[in-house]
Amino acid sequence: MEQNTVQKPDCAAITAQARQAAEELLAAAHLRAGDIFVVGCSSSEIVGGHIGKDSSMEAAAAVLASIWRPSAANT
Repeated sequence: MEQNTVQKPDCAAITAQARQAAEELLAAAHLRAGDIFVVGCSSSEIVGGHIGKDSSMEAAAAVLASIWRPSAANT
């Protein structure tokens, strides 16, 4: 059986990077009220694992928390 070697995610770094990426994307997109901003990502890949095998609720929560405010502020 394959052993999980993925370490606990650095949520502060994930939050900062996701927030910066969201802010840059939203600034370039010029979204208006009613537009939809769709995010798709793999928490497994964020923490350096394999898609579908190393899911991380902590990483997912860090990404969601960091993009929720910037996207809401643009509407």
